[in-house]
Amino acid sequence: MKRRLFFIKGGITGISIILCFALSGTGKAQDKFPNREINVVNGAGFGSSADLIGRSLCDAASKILGQPMIVTNKSGAGTALALGSLKTKKADGYNLGFLSSGALYGQQLREVPYDLNKDFTYIIQSCEFQHGILVKSDSPWKTLNELIEYAKANPGKVRVSITQIGMVQQLIMERLSIKTGAKWIYIPYTGDSNAIAAVLGGHAEALCAASTWVPHVNAGQLKLLAVCGGGEKRMPSYPDIPTLTELGYEITAPTFYGIGGPKGIPNHVVETLHKAFKKSMEDPDFIKLAAQFYYPIVYRGPEDFTKYSAEMSENVSELIRKLGLRKE
Repeated sequence: MKRRLFFIKGGITGISIILCFALSGTGKAQDKFPNREINVVNGAGFGSSADLIGRSLCDAASKILGQPMIVTNKSGAGTALALGSLKTKKADGYNLGFLSSGALYGQQLREVPYDLNKDFTYIIQSCEFQHGILVKSDSPWKTLNELIEYAKANPGKVRVSITQIGMVQQLIMERLSIKTGAKWIYIPYTGDSNAIAAVLGGHAEALCAASTWVPHVNAGQLKLLAVCGGGEKRMPSYPDIPTLTELGYEITAPTFYGIGGPKGIPNHVVETLHKAFKKSMEDPDFIKLAAQFYYPIVYRGPEDFTKYSAEMSENVSELIRKLGLRKE
């Protein structure tokens, strides 16, 4: 067969076209995800247990992906500042953030610029939270019931230190107040470490927080009165400390902590990130840190994580409505 060669007038133009085809393979290689750093926003306070564990997870994932993950803390308004900014970012996989049950509870209690179940792509759940109610070690209350009785007899005298208004810690204490008639006031702080420091410094009488308090209990600075998680199990490290359910209050706090991004991240990018983060959950440093602060490691993939959050949202909405705490 006789071959014909076609030339475009002006040899440079023809060469340019040939070069474009030749370089197209390089363009595809450059489009491989990820090919640059990934930004991760965290609504937890710097140095808190959620911050440390989140950074550990991202450090492990960055090694697997071969690209750095830059974690930035944007605490305030019960993670609303962080998630509000994340919602507006490009949904390309290079903008991620931590999705938490605290944000889910919070959006039922106050106005926020997003809907956790509509405005984000769920990638992976990595763990849950365990909360505790504590007082300073030299306080006069030896049990939770003693603290409650004092708060009933002395309305407004007990200041409860919490991490932000509208977080799950407040909801735990609100439910306890409604069930017992105890009256306390809330002192909100940015980050668990500041909330703990308030109790240690005498600026609050009690604390409800996720398990950043573990080192302070072990050091004898704080006294753990009760624990509250998603189930009814006691913490293995503190087998003598009862759960709120065991004390007869029937209060649990289902939680989650995981990675997500703006709504609309392409499926193949989600899968790449999911595989990396799932593998990073096996990292020894992450496992050690989760155990240190007692964050039970719980895995859910994109579909299950999305479904779990939606179901929890319905339950939380019904609970808050029954308690009369719904936002106006």
